Amino acid sequence: MARDDGYLSARESRRISKENRKITAKLEKARTRRNVPESEYMTEMKNPANAVEFENLPHLLLHGCGNR
Repeated sequence: MARDDGYLSARESRRISKENRKITAKLEKARTRRNVPESEYMTEMKNPANAVEFENLPHLLLHGCGNR
């Protein structure tokens, strides 16, 4: 537990550092995966008649005067 004066004890600092190392190692391992199955990143088209589908793409309406 952190002290009232805002400083961390050596034990607290080691514990936080250890937790951060675990989290970082997990993220690095996930980032550097090889031979990922297609099922993780392939999806079905909502409308097969479309050539391209974008999801969660914000759009801006541009007018002739430059305003949105």
